[in-house]
Amino acid sequence: MKITLIILFFIPLLVFGQQSRGYDVRPLDVPIGNINKNNTVLISDIPTYIWHRGCGPTALGMIIGYYDLHGYYDLFSDSTIVQTNNIDMSIASEDHYNDYSLPLDYYPNLLQDNSELGASHQHNSIADFMKTSSSVCGNYWGWSWSSDIGTAFEDYIHFRNPSYITNTEYEYFSNNSWNEYKIEIDNNRPVMILADTDGDNLTDHFVVGIGYNDVSQEFVCYDTWDINMHGYAWNG
Repeated sequence: MKITLIILFFIPLLVFGQQSRGYDVRPLDVPIGNINKNNTVLISDIPTYIWHRGCGPTALGMIIGYYDLHGYYDLFSDSTIVQTNNIDMSIASEDHYNDYSLPLDYYPNLLQDNSELGASHQHNSIADFMKTSSSVCGNYWGWSWSSDIGTAFEDYIHFRNPSYITNTEYEYFSNNSWNEYKIEIDNNRPVMILADTDGDNLTDHFVVGIGYNDVSQEFVCYDTWDINMHGYAWNG
C-alpha cells in the first residue's frame, strides 16, 4: 500500500519554497470561515489537532494520524483519535523544542539555536524532519518551509516503519487545481494546504484540506487553531 501526501499552495507558481508563520492562535483579521453543509463532500475520521509548536508539523500530524487510523497502525504510539501528550511529542518532541525552538525568536530577530550551535538530538518527531523553528533554515519559532513538508512526510514515516511506500506531489493554485483537489478528496486523501490567510499575498499558515463544496467552490479544512471545520472560497 502507498501513503500519498498532496501539498497545495494558494500562491502563483514560484520556483522556491514559501514559509508558514508561527501563529499559535487565529489572528484577529483572519475570518473563521463558515460551512454550508449542503452539497459538501468530506473525508471522515480525520483527527483534528490543536497547534503544537508549529502549524506545519501539526497539520501534517493530522494527515499522518489519518493514515494511522486507516491501515498504517504504527505511525503513532497512541490512538490518533485524541491529541494526547504522546501525539504531541510525535508532532514536536521536547528534544525538538529544546534544541530548535529555544531561544524563542520572532520576526525579524532570528536567534541561533542548536541547528547552528551543534549538539542537537537525533530526529524523533515530525517537526524535526520538517526543520520547524531551525535557525539554520531561517525559521523563527513555529515557522516551516513548504519545501520541507514532503521530505518530512516521507522521512517521518520511514522512521516509524521503513517498509511503507510514500508518495508526495506538489500542486500550485491554477485553473485546474480545483479539479485536482476534488480528486484527492474523492479518493479519501487529505491535502496539506499552505494558504495566505490574511490576504497580503504572502503565505502564512498550513491547514488540512478535508472536503469541498462544488456548488459554492469552497474548500473545507482543519486549521490547527480549533477542532472545528472551516470553509473558504477557492481563490488564488
